[in-house]
Order: sequence, then structure tokens, then C-alpha cells
Amino acid sequence: MPEPVKPPPSIAIAFIVREKFGWALPALKRLYRHISQPFQLYFVDCGYPAGIRAEIDAFLHSHSNVTVLESARYLYPNESLNLALEHVGEEYLCMIQNDVLIEERFMDELLGTFQKFSC
Repeated sequence: MPEPVKPPPSIAIAFIVREKFGWALPALKRLYRHISQPFQLYFVDCGYPAGIRAEIDAFLHSHSNVTVLESARYLYPNESLNLALEHVGEEYLCMIQNDVLIEERFMDELLGTFQKFSC
């Protein structure tokens, strides 16, 4: 019997560059550890150092919910967000900068706020 088809996620996470490339992998690991809802990750790469990018690629390789967006030049955070926005189709969008370490229940609280205020 085939597995039931899962609906697409309603949450998009735009993972964008700020300053500290070295925090990106720990930040990604926390996203996957602390977000229980299905989500689509839009990973914006605009100049990660090769070693850090290789570690990120190795981690993301096991996740099927990733869209990698690349830029040939460094992008400021708003430019990174604009690049992600060109691809996002989900109902909710959460922008996370690559040096932000989220806590448990982060997405629960965020979705609760969205729903409370009809965002």
C-alpha cells in the first residue's frame, strides 16, 4: 500500500547571511532540532567560506526540504531575503539570520502569534 501523500509545508524559513559564517551550522542544527512543524528551508549562500559550506552541505544532504539559492556576490540581509522571496510559496515566512540560535518552541510561539493576529 503506498504511503499517503503529505501536504506541502505551510512554513518557509529563509536562512540568510548576516556576518558570522561560523554560526551557520549550529544555527541550522538548532532549526532542525527545535522545529517540529514541517517547513521548507530556503538557504541563501552568497559567499560562505568553502570549509563552512562543505560542513553545511554535509548536514543538509540528509534533508529533503531544502532549496539552495546562490549568489555570485555577497548580499546584505535584505537582499538575501528578497532573493528568497522570489521562490517562497508557503503561507508563512520566517526569516532567520545565520547567526541566530533559536530556542525550543520558537516556531510554536511564532505560529501562535501569526494565528492570534491573523498575520
